[in-house]
Amino acid sequence: TTFDVPIILYATEQMPEGNRESSYQGFQRVTLKNGTWKIDGGSLPTMQLGSPTPLIPDGSTASDKAIALLQKFYTYIDKHDYPAAYNLWGGAFRSQNSYCDFIKGYADTLQNTLTCSTPSLQADGSLAVPVVIKAKEKRNSNMIISTYEGGYIVGAEKAPWQILQGTLKNTSSA
Repeated sequence: TTFDVPIILYATEQMPEGNRESSYQGFQRVTLKNGTWKIDGGSLPTMQLGSPTPLIPDGSTASDKAIALLQKFYTYIDKHDYPAAYNLWGGAFRSQNSYCDFIKGYADTLQNTLTCSTPSLQADGSLAVPVVIKAKEKRNSNMIISTYEGGYIVGAEKAPWQILQGTLKNTSSA
């Protein structure tokens, strides 16, 4: 018994113009041999999906870049592209928060509206960005709108412009 299993690979690639998020689509062939499934060939990647545009536009101010990164993050969340959203976080966050735990936090989220206030420069060169998020969520078969207030710290870890920290508090659900 042989099956071709579709695969999508999400990657953060270092390009001369800066980092970009890419997706590649292909397949792996799996075969049942002696009662055990084995990978038996395939092709990955077969094509690049998405846009090769840089994550943050050139010529932007530091504040513009920080806000653009958070907008990109919530765009990924709204599209349920959790691998791309997770990869916008810095390594310290990813080492402390598994991918599975990360996506559980957004399992009920259907759509977000992000409002950012003016970022403030921190002593380490990062930017603190105050935010308010209106989230349309499905809970127990009911649609609700929740408001989350808090902020993110955006800065350079190993790659430029990652989300380093974030704290949000649910201030209302209707």
